[in-house]
This record gives sequence, structure tokens and C-alpha cells, in this order.
Amino acid sequence: MLRPAVPARFATVFLITLLLAPLISVTVPRGLAPLTIAGSIIGTVIFRVETGRWPVPPTRWMIIVGAFLIYGALTALWSIRPGQSLRQVWDLSYALVPALLLGTAVTGTSPLDDRRAGWFLLAYAAAVILLMLDLLHGLPIYQLMRGWPRHDLDLEGALINRNMVAMAALCWPACQVFWLRRHWAATALLPVAMIVLVMGGQSESAMVGLLIGLITLAVALVAPTLTRHLLGVGFVITFFATIPAMEWLYGLNLIDRGTLPFSFLHRIEIWHFASNLVFERPLLGWGLDASRSLAENVNLDRGGYSFPLLPIHPHNAILQIWLEMGFIGVCIAIAAGLTVLRDIGRLPRESQPVALAAFAGALAMISVAYGIWQLWWLGALFLSMLAIHALARQHRVG
Repeated sequence: MLRPAVPARFATVFLITLLLAPLISVTVPRGLAPLTIAGSIIGTVIFRVETGRWPVPPTRWMIIVGAFLIYGALTALWSIRPGQSLRQVWDLSYALVPALLLGTAVTGTSPLDDRRAGWFLLAYAAAVILLMLDLLHGLPIYQLMRGWPRHDLDLEGALINRNMVAMAALCWPACQVFWLRRHWAATALLPVAMIVLVMGGQSESAMVGLLIGLITLAVALVAPTLTRHLLGVGFVITFFATIPAMEWLYGLNLIDRGTLPFSFLHRIEIWHFASNLVFERPLLGWGLDASRSLAENVNLDRGGYSFPLLPIHPHNAILQIWLEMGFIGVCIAIAAGLTVLRDIGRLPRESQPVALAAFAGALAMISVAYGIWQLWWLGALFLSMLAIHALARQHRVG
């Protein structure tokens, strides 16, 4: 059966978006937000011009995205910052809707052939080299992009944490190219090399994500279907076990012992405080993006440290969804995650292991890293998974 012809200009726009993603990740990672939005809008419009039709997303995804945006807007009715909640819905709307259209167009046309996949590998390799040089020479790229600001040398590695997690997310499409070209050693060595590189900084989130992804890849190579089912069960359980697990961690009094890195100790205190707030409004939540306003200018002195009790987000996506959107938001999030796994299960069997690794790695990183509504972060995760799906739609790469 012949595949429909790939719209040439649409494929070019998608390729340019993917080529820029790793380079922006290591220079100005927040630029992933406008890159994803612009790439989605331009790509969708060009797809319409070339094919004469708009991409129509699957009904399941339209329901999930629509329910999320509608409920997010409704939370403004009881949010402590109604205007803030509505602004966040607007920001997410102009990112998620075009991304959904782009994703539909990409998965329906398979715009990444062998040559374009090779270019993505070159772009990712160039970004890795830039990141390595930045770490080795005192962050000259970081300083150049920010007007040469002075920074505390003790925090030097932490300054590029965003760069690290974005590159960790985009590692998996590069692995997919190697895997489908049957370069088995390169597939395994790339995430290992990235773990070593990330150790030169201070991003435990990127390190955990790569490690979890690598373990998942190893298991999925043997039993992809079982791995996908286990990830689905684990994903659901995680939403209901996260808060009890956080309270258990808090009960160990690790903060007073001071035996762990401060970033982790700080998270334990944040998670405990946010978990208690969840119990006050478990069904509806406090309102979309309300986390940043629940404990403004409130600091805690404990264990020899002084830190904000709840900075702009709780550093855990699952807890943030519980806190801001309650049980209803959790149901929407579970539906989204299970739908991603369902879509992975529809990929060719040989492409599923890397896709499952990317899913597991992303879940690990969003559990300890940035606020889940940050558009640059959503852009990195979206482009990573979309590139994997685009590659998988080819019968064979190489």
C-alpha cells in the first residue's frame, strides 16, 4: 500500500523546528516556547495550503484538551487569583491547540525520512558539543545570551538546569534514529553519555530522567507490551500514591539530619506543605496556577537552612495538578497519560521501546523539576514525543 505524498513545505517547516530545538535548548531554553508555538502555527497553516484541508485531531485528544482548558477556566471561579488562572488558560490555549493540530498533521504524513533524520542527529550532536564546552569553560554561552551577568560560581552548574532537562528530553528522538538504523550500541551509549555530561552540572532532574528512561528502554526491548501496561498501571498509581509517599518522606526528618542535597531537602518541605493544602480542597483544587500565590513571601528556617515554603510551583507535576485542579484535574491528566501510552502501543513494535523510555523519563523529570504549565518545558516534551512518532511512522530509517 502506497503512503500519501508528504507535503514538501510542511516537512521543511517541521524539520526546521526540530533542528532548532536542541540548539535553542542549550542557549536559551525558554525559547522552546515560541519555537513550538510558531512551528505549530506555521506548520498547520502550510499543511492546509498544501493539502487543501485542516488536520482534524482524534476525538479522544480533542475531548481531553477541551476538557482541560474548559475546566482550567472554570477554576477561576474559586481561584484565589482568578485573573492569573484565566491568563494561564489563555497561555496554554495558544500553545496546546496549535500543537495538537501539528501533531495530527505530522502523524498523518510521516515528514521525517532518512536524510532529515540524519540532520536532526547532527543538530543534536552540535548542541551536545556546545553544552559540553559551556560546562568546561565557565558558561560563556550562558553569559553571552544573558548579557554577561555576574553569577555565583557555587551555583554555576545549576544555572543551566533548564538546558540539561530539555536536552535530556530531546535525547530520545536521537536514540530513535540510531535504533531504527540498527545502531544498537549508539542507542544505549547516547543516554549514558548524556548522564555523564549532566553530572558536570547540578540537574538531578535530568539525571533521574535519563536513568529511568535507560532502565525502561532495557526492559521494553524484551517485553514492550508488558512494559507499556506496567507504565500505565504505574502512572495511575503514582497519582494516588504521591501524596502519601511525600508525607512518609517528611516523617523521616531528613531535613534536620542534613544528609541529603539541599535541593532535595527543600523539595521535601515544599511537598509536605503543598500536600496539606491539597486536603483542604481535594475535589476542585485551588485554581489553575494558584500555586505561586498560596504562600507568597513565606519562608521557613529549618535544619540550618532558610527557604521559601512554596515557591511558584511545588516541583512535582502530579502534586501541582492535585493542588491546583483537584481530583477532576487528576482524572483529565490520567486520561491524557493513558492516551499517550495507547498511541505508543499503535506504533510499529520496533519503535515502541524508545517511545516508552521517553515517556518514563519525562514522567520522572516532571515529578521533581519545573512547573508543569511552563510552555518551554511542555514544548520540549511535546517535540520529543512528536519526533519519535514521526520517525516511527517510517517503515524503516536507514
